[in-house]
This record gives sequence, structure tokens and C-alpha cells, in this order.
Amino acid sequence: MGVGARQLHILTVVALGAVAIGALQVSVVAHAAHLGRNPGPFIAAMACGGVVASFVYGARSSSGSLPTQLAVALGLYGVLIVAVGTGPGMIVSVVLLLLVGAATGPADAIEALLIANHTPDHAQSQAFAALTTANWLGFATGSALAGAAADHAPFWTATTIAAAAALVATLSLVVPPWRRQLLENP
Repeated sequence: MGVGARQLHILTVVALGAVAIGALQVSVVAHAAHLGRNPGPFIAAMACGGVVASFVYGARSSSGSLPTQLAVALGLYGVLIVAVGTGPGMIVSVVLLLLVGAATGPADAIEALLIANHTPDHAQSQAFAALTTANWLGFATGSALAGAAADHAPFWTATTIAAAAALVATLSLVVPPWRRQLLENP
């Protein structure tokens, strides 16, 4: 599979989204420790929000283009991460993380749809291998960066890494030249 500009853009968005997820998960564990709480409910809230929202997204027909849907999901994700970064108490944190999960669950499905739509049929397996690789590389990078930040800087530094990654991915989907490229028929 030769990776074209569309696929490369999508894979970059996927990697940035995964940086955000990896950084946020490490940040959440640090936040729970700061509050003197078990991180389980925090991580579970993200997971539950993601699962429920993925089922809801998959069950309904969505309006708007896939890049627009992804920009909304990642933008919401980034804004919610900023709210988590303010260091609220346990109850507010868990509610915010439930919403964070609800934003990221559909984003994963939309990313897969975008890569499938911009890849020829004969290269779908390779495209999904690249998608998985971008996810894991981004997750590892975000986790490592946030882990270093959480150990040596205030809590909000680690969440800022997560929010910045999600918001940069969002911007890449709404800036006209890049957006136009994704809206063109493959």
C-alpha cells in the first residue's frame, strides 16, 4: 500500500488522538493519587462512556461528513480534557471522564471509516494495520510524555499534553486545505 496524503493525514489524526488518550490515562492515575483515591472508577468512567457512545453512534445515522464528525468528537474531547486538568474532586472528575469517553468512543469508529473510505479495496488490510500501528505509537508516546510530566510538574501539565494533541488533531480537520483533501471523493 502506498500511503497517500489522505491516508497520512488520517493516520496523523489517529496518532494525535491516541497521544491524547495515553496522556489522559496517565494523568488520571496521577490525579486519583493526588486525591487519595483508587484510579479504577476514573478509568472505568472513560471506558463506560466510550462503550455506550460507540453503540449509540453505531446505531444511528449521522449527519455531516466524517471529517466534521471527527472534528466535533476530538474538539469536545480536547475541551473536556482541559476541564479535567483543572483538578476537580472525584465526583466531578468521574462525570467529566464519562463524557470524555463518550467523545472518544465514536472518534475511533470514525477514524476507521475514514481510513477505509480513502483506501483502495485491495489495500484495506494494510491500511488497518497502519491504523492500529498509529494508535499504539500515539498511545505509547502520550503515556510516556504524561508520565514524565506527572512526575516532575503540576498535574495540569500532563493533561495539557493530552488536550493539545486532541485540539491539534481537530484543527487539522477544520483548516480549509486539509479539510478539502478529506472531503474529496477518493
